[in-house]
Amino acid sequence: MKKQPPEYHLQEARLALGQVRHQRLLPKPNGFASKTCFVRLVFTCKPEAPRWADRWPAIDKRGLFAVYGKSYGFEPHTRTLAQQATHMQKTVAQQTGIELAGDIHLQTYPKVLGYAFNPVSFWYFHNLVGECRAIVCEVNNTFGERHFYLLTGSAGQTLNRGSLLVADKQFHVSPFSR
Repeated sequence: MKKQPPEYHLQEARLALGQVRHQRLLPKPNGFASKTCFVRLVFTCKPEAPRWADRWPAIDKRGLFAVYGKSYGFEPHTRTLAQQATHMQKTVAQQTGIELAGDIHLQTYPKVLGYAFNPVSFWYFHNLVGECRAIVCEVNNTFGERHFYLLTGSAGQTLNRGSLLVADKQFHVSPFSR
């Protein structure tokens, strides 16, 4: 009998403040740093009680800060955020051949008062012992276009803070970049 993939549910949600820095060298040097608000969500298959108050951020419903499952993914859909995490895990596991049945972390920008420009979201996929084994960078531009970068280490490598991951740039967020 074929093993069923895990079904994920939201375990933890955190609203956080941070700083975004961007720098480019070509065609001419440019850069900026600005304060930002983002959300870190943790999805799990474990039958634990969620460790977050169903208020900040609002999940799949309207709120001051809100995150919707339909805003993410490879194709238009009506999945909830937990259903989308499950779908992403299945897709990434199939594409990489890596066992990814551990927690999924999503770092993203919430909608604020119903509005957001979310240039990039990071999906972190873990194995059952908590090692990050794959990252999907979901990049959006102001024209509603989306591109995905799948990042993995060399065979058997765990992705840790400071790991060097490389991808060829396939998508420009700004119309002024070449």
